Amino acid sequence: MNDGFQIYLSRDWFEVAIESPSTRGSVDGSQDYVATFERVISRLGSMNAVLLGAMLNTRQTSTSSIGSRLLTHPRLKYPVPLATAVPSELRMALTKIAMSLHSVARTEEGGNSRRRISLFVRVPTIPGTELGATRLKQRLTKPAPKNRLGF
Repeated sequence: MNDGFQIYLSRDWFEVAIESPSTRGSVDGSQDYVATFERVISRLGSMNAVLLGAMLNTRQTSTSSIGSRLLTHPRLKYPVPLATAVPSELRMALTKIAMSLHSVARTEEGGNSRRRISLFVRVPTIPGTELGATRLKQRLTKPAPKNRLGF
């Protein structure tokens, strides 16, 4: 099942890599990407996760230094407590920074527009183990709860 993201484990944090659709001009793919990105941020926020940083990964930027791929901006101060973040605003800010980095790399290298934004997060309620990564994936992909009336 393709959830639009992958989870990787580090010693002290998780990497949640959200991948954009590979087809240009795909309205459905773009809407799925936006929905996935915002759902991930929202659910991480409900777990009191903290965003430690974010990075752009594309074929074009893969040979660049890690520092040049980090999504930084003077108004974006890490760590970001996701419990208080507005998912749509954070997604738009990160995507805007990523698009500027991606455009520069694409101009230099050519190639397709597929990109991945990696969110580096610490989730205090989930241990940084393989089992923890599995639990995090389950919590981020579970269906949205229905309201009390059943719809």
